[in-house]
Amino acid sequence: MVTEHIEAAWKAFRRNPIPAMLGELLVVAIVLFIMFLGLMPLIAVMAAADFPQDPQQAVPVLLAHKVALAAAAGGFIIAVFLGSALSGGLVGMFAKALRGKTRLGIILDVARKHWLSFIGVQLIELVLVCLAFLVFFLPFLLFGKFGIVVGLILGMLAMMVMAVLLVYAPMAVAVNGLNAMDAVRRSIKVGRANFWSTLAMLAIFVVLNMVTGFVPVIGGLVGILVLAPLQVLSFTSLYLKRGQTRRK
Repeated sequence: MVTEHIEAAWKAFRRNPIPAMLGELLVVAIVLFIMFLGLMPLIAVMAAADFPQDPQQAVPVLLAHKVALAAAAGGFIIAVFLGSALSGGLVGMFAKALRGKTRLGIILDVARKHWLSFIGVQLIELVLVCLAFLVFFLPFLLFGKFGIVVGLILGMLAMMVMAVLLVYAPMAVAVNGLNAMDAVRRSIKVGRANFWSTLAMLAIFVVLNMVTGFVPVIGGLVGILVLAPLQVLSFTSLYLKRGQTRRK
C-alpha cells in the first residue's frame, strides 16, 4: 500500500528532522552555489556599462566571450554531476533514517564511495530523456500539425513510464552498492513489479508540490525542507521492503 510507505517516511522524518531538512538544504545550496560561480564571468560581461540592451546585439557579444560561456557550461555540468552524487548520498542517509537515527555525515560517506555510479545513473537517465523527446518530435515530423497532439500524448506517457521505472536507481546504488547499469536494471525490475504504487506516490507528491508552489517563499521552503525528504523517504521505504537485493 502507498500509505504505509508515506507513513514510514513521516515517522523517519519526525525521528530525524534536522538531518533530513539540513541535508536537502545543503545539497540544494551547494549545487546552486557552484552554478552561480560558473555564471559569474557571464554576469560580469552582462553587467558591463557598454553591454548592449538590444537582444539582437547582445547575443553576438555573449558568443564572443568564449571563456565566460565555457565557465557557465562547466559550472552547470559540475553542479549536475555533483548534485547526482550528493542526492545519492541523501538516499543513503534516508535509508538509515528509516531504520532509526541517522546523521548528515552519511551523505558524504555514500557520495564519496559511489559517486561514479550515481553519475553513471544520471547519464543513463539523460540519454533516456532525450529518447523520450524523440518520441514527442517524431510524430510531428511524420504527420505535421496532427502529429503534435499524438507526440505530446506519447511523450508524456514515455516520461511517466521512465519516471516510474528509473526512480529506484539511486536506491539500488546507495543501499546495495550496484554499478550504474545494474542499478538501472534493478530499478526497472522494481518499478515494473510495483508500477501502480510507484505511479500513485509520484502523483501524490507532484500534486503536493504544485499546491505548495502556489504559496510564495513559504511554499518553496516547505517543498525543499519537508516534501523533498518525504518523497525520497517514501520511495526508499518501498525499495527497502519490496526491491532490496543483495550485492553479488
